[in-house]
Amino acid sequence: DPLPDEIAACSDYLNRQIAIIDPLVIATLGRFSMARYFPDGKITKIHGVPKYDNTTKRAYYPFFHPAAVLRNDRLAPDMEADFKRLLDILAKVKEMRSKGALPATIVPPSGGGGDKPSEPEGPSKQLSLF
Repeated sequence: DPLPDEIAACSDYLNRQIAIIDPLVIATLGRFSMARYFPDGKITKIHGVPKYDNTTKRAYYPFFHPAAVLRNDRLAPDMEADFKRLLDILAKVKEMRSKGALPATIVPPSGGGGDKPSEPEGPSKQLSLF
């Protein structure tokens, strides 16, 4: 996990990158990157729930960290569903940018951002990337 001084040391660089790239959506992976845009959020409650910002004209979209899903395969269905919604969120931001405004509130998607991950059908096992 990054230490507070490490996060602070990289913040200006990250802010410049974001300003140059001007992404429509910033997808956070895990709680440390999530905390930048959702300081009081809990990943198990807000994963898959976009936050739209009219100041930056973008959406912030929290995901579980991939390593968490590898350690706990019960999170995999939720992460997969969150990724499937990403294209819809991107399309919504593009449409809203063209109209000059984004939604003022967080709109929870169906099936995402729940308190608990989906229940597995069997015992949990370590997944592999290869």
